[in-house]
Amino acid sequence: MQKELSIYRQLSNNNTKRQKLAENNIDADQIEFETQVLPAICGSLNAFQNENFCYDLTCRLFKRWLSRQMIKHFFEEITIDLLVAYLFQHDSHVYPSNNSHLSMFIRVIEFIGHFDFVKNVIFVNFNNSLTIERMDSIRQSFNEQRANWPIMTIVTIHDRTPSQHTRLSPDTRIVFHLQKLAKIQLDQLRESLQSFKPVKLRSLFKVNMNIFDIIIKLNTKFLPNKHESFDFPDNIQIKHTLYSANNNEQHSMPIVDYNPAYIYLTMLKKAYENFALFFYDQYGGREIGVLLRPETLETRPFKYSSVDGTKLAGTAHSLSTDNVVINMEALVEDFRIIGNGLVDTVIIKDA
Repeated sequence: MQKELSIYRQLSNNNTKRQKLAENNIDADQIEFETQVLPAICGSLNAFQNENFCYDLTCRLFKRWLSRQMIKHFFEEITIDLLVAYLFQHDSHVYPSNNSHLSMFIRVIEFIGHFDFVKNVIFVNFNNSLTIERMDSIRQSFNEQRANWPIMTIVTIHDRTPSQHTRLSPDTRIVFHLQKLAKIQLDQLRESLQSFKPVKLRSLFKVNMNIFDIIIKLNTKFLPNKHESFDFPDNIQIKHTLYSANNNEQHSMPIVDYNPAYIYLTMLKKAYENFALFFYDQYGGREIGVLLRPETLETRPFKYSSVDGTKLAGTAHSLSTDNVVINMEALVEDFRIIGNGLVDTVIIKDA
């Protein structure tokens, strides 16, 4: 595999092929990460779990919280696992014990809310394999070339390219949004403790839908994992037996790993990533939140290169050019057409 990757990375002096070869180099880094680095990290995490018995429960709680805040799909699974592992490797005088998944979960939220991801590297040092000299070298390179490093940089002994799993996502806006959510949850928790009120863990898993510009409500008939929803009624039983069209013959092999809502979310992100950010709870979410990018809401001069999803504003920018604004009606109609059958209703904020 190493030989194939080296050949894949070979660069040519032909300027006409430089962009394509650069893309191939990025692809080679990703292939190397998935086939060599990721299995090594997973092996270290497995051994780490054997030493910290509540590590997996803390990861599950944190992933559930991220999904409830509708941002989990912006993070790779390995990124979340390494963030939690970092805290298990560093003791805290406020949380002296690592033997409670609830206290560790709250500690993760506190860490996210106060850690400066812009100025610091997160070192997950399995078995103290990272030497002080190597960590100092990475910090120096990080500080000197900060713009070339991802906003959330996590380094392990197995990395060939530092923090390969965070290079594309999450971006700066998602990380800052995550920190804002964590601070809000901490303030609510602190207020409950100071007023001697019982702390309700479910209150930490509430999501504020008022921040979104558009809300896409999904038809629950096409959500195979709706029973995983945080607020799914306990008194409703899920039938796991599937029947054929004539209701006589039972199927013994149900469809697995098929989630229409997540496929729809992927299609929206691919088609409209320049217009909006899309948020969704992967565990049985019934709504998709759409947050329009601020620049798309601005009135701008008409240009042939940027007329997608816009309409004439009706005001003259000059004697020969008009302004354009986002075509909200057409955008919402596109959401309905792409999700035909899956989309129940589309709600526009303040409309």
